[in-house]
Amino acid sequence: MNRRRLDRAVLAITAVVAAALLLWGADRFAHSSAESLVARELQRLTGVDEPPEVELSGEWFLLQALTGRYDRVEVGLRGASSGPLRVERLDARLSGVRLPPSELLRRDPGVLGVESATSRSVLTYADLDRYLDLTGRPFTVLPGSAPEQVTISGRAQVLGREVEVSADAVLGAESGALTVTPVRVETGTELDGAARVLLRQRLTFVVPLDPLPFGQQVTDVTAGDDGVVVETESGGLALQPR
Repeated sequence: MNRRRLDRAVLAITAVVAAALLLWGADRFAHSSAESLVARELQRLTGVDEPPEVELSGEWFLLQALTGRYDRVEVGLRGASSGPLRVERLDARLSGVRLPPSELLRRDPGVLGVESATSRSVLTYADLDRYLDLTGRPFTVLPGSAPEQVTISGRAQVLGREVEVSADAVLGAESGALTVTPVRVETGTELDGAARVLLRQRLTFVVPLDPLPFGQQVTDVTAGDDGVVVETESGGLALQPR
């Protein structure tokens, strides 16, 4: 009798261990499958050359996969672009990502729903210079004396004259775009009032942040050592694959 009980106990333990291993394997499979699919779809959505870095967080990915809702997704993108503007690096945290189980199994989602998102992007000064050059403002942008400021330098045409210009400008945000507004303008040439007004207007510009797919509301803009850092947040996103 004792031998029979021992055999039953061993069999029960073996079954429990096997079930646990199967659940763990299914959980790992759901985790890796969802990560690779989200990475592929985000690459198609944003048009970046390299697949994004995607990391899913939370408990029991199999349960998340079955419900079609992922608690938190960390995303890292490089080289997102739209028109003449390129974003060197974008890091985002997506909460409540919706990916139905049927689409996970087919590996062909139609829409990635996101309940809320925050992001931090870096626009390098070289990319900003390129954007300005392509849009008719061949200036050089560098960090300013304060976190919210940059310096702008170059040559500008004013009323038929070409002048050297240097300016301190304040960074801001308006309607989901980056704004640059000069607060001090210096030239090596005396200019009349009208010329100075025109020059200040030429040094005032808006940079549309279309390459940022996860946030339309800009919460902070600062000038760092490597580039302009833009932080955003948003809620209720529906990311449409291209």
